[in-house]
Amino acid sequence: MLDSKLVYKLTKLYCTPELYEKLPDVIAEASHIKLLIDNINNKIYLEEERHKKLIDKLIDDKSKIRDDCKHFSVTYHSDPSGGNDSYHECDICGY
Repeated sequence: MLDSKLVYKLTKLYCTPELYEKLPDVIAEASHIKLLIDNINNKIYLEEERHKKLIDKLIDDKSKIRDDCKHFSVTYHSDPSGGNDSYHECDICGY
């Protein structure tokens, strides 16, 4: 459905007698295009939501694996600035 402001704008643009007779077709085509775009936007939204849920699940799966890791081999990463941002990182799970 077209916004009333857009319909008004189209009516103003097609106000001459020779163009006014085309107005119903223009409004119908604009409505059709708007419907197609709205449908695509809805599909994009649904895919983004599905994708976000999948990523969240994969992050949870990775966290569970890391929780079970025994961290048999770790690497020390010193803070190059000499501060206290040094840390150990597991060479297997990266945690």
